[in-house]
Amino acid sequence: MYIQGVDSVVHVRITEFNLVGNQWQKLIVEDSVLAVSVVSLEENDQYTSPPGVFRERDRTRPDEEIYNNEQSLNLIYTALPEGQSREAVKYLFRPLDVFSYTEMKLFVHGELDKAPGKISYTDPLTGQYSSEAFFRFGTDTANYYEYRQPVDSGWNSISITFSDLTAIKVAAAVADSTGRIIIPVPGLPGHFYVLKGKPTLTSIKFLSVGVFNLDDPTFNSGPLSGEVWINELRVVGADDTPGMAFTFSTSLKFADLMTVNFNMSQTDPYYHRLSERFGSRVENQNWAVSTDLDVLKLVPFNMKESNLKVSLLSHGVAR
Repeated sequence: MYIQGVDSVVHVRITEFNLVGNQWQKLIVEDSVLAVSVVSLEENDQYTSPPGVFRERDRTRPDEEIYNNEQSLNLIYTALPEGQSREAVKYLFRPLDVFSYTEMKLFVHGELDKAPGKISYTDPLTGQYSSEAFFRFGTDTANYYEYRQPVDSGWNSISITFSDLTAIKVAAAVADSTGRIIIPVPGLPGHFYVLKGKPTLTSIKFLSVGVFNLDDPTFNSGPLSGEVWINELRVVGADDTPGMAFTFSTSLKFADLMTVNFNMSQTDPYYHRLSERFGSRVENQNWAVSTDLDVLKLVPFNMKESNLKVSLLSHGVAR
């Protein structure tokens, strides 16, 4: 930082200096319908944090009560046409493995203004909503999981139960014309699980969130505008199943004739070292038997200064 064009002493006070960035980007770069930004407590007077979310305290200054900024991803829509969607995507440089968790959660905030033409508009007579928010994650555009729910004003929670997603893969469900399987979420009208292709929870390479303007011939909402905030994307319910591992070895010696050695080890799918977060999800079992036999001890005569031994080795691996 430098100052030019002055002829006297200038005093500059820097109160805060941060390197910031946004890893979310528009899926369609050259598009004026969607803009991706952030909204925060310190920069936006109308911003409110999701329920249960608090500002973190700066622990580097224990003598002062300083709190960090709290912010959300902001999707700004301008005239989103009917039957179309726009989304922001985040590509993961290292695949994410969430197999050892039970649930993924996030908060979605719709416009407080529920007037016609707004993202959160709902017909007061029929209760028909105009748009859906969706969260998608998977390997690529042909293999992903998705969760959909109506865009409503204020903060609303999205909860994705992984056991329900895997149940969809097991069930003999029929895909639609786009290759997707859509299953309603029990007890939550307007909420849907979506599956396309063959996604896996052990290798998630992208995350995306967006809004779809419903194309319903009985309800003409027209183009929609407004903002949708996204915050607190997280996985919960870590697998804490106790793990077990053991090793066993023994040796039997039959005088000077023979020696038998046996060892065995086993590790169950949940066992892991302290430096690891979860087990390998694979059960390993190894065993080995070795035998050393002095053949000269079996012959009926003495052969001084002679030596003849036979060794047998057997082992196995089971997974």
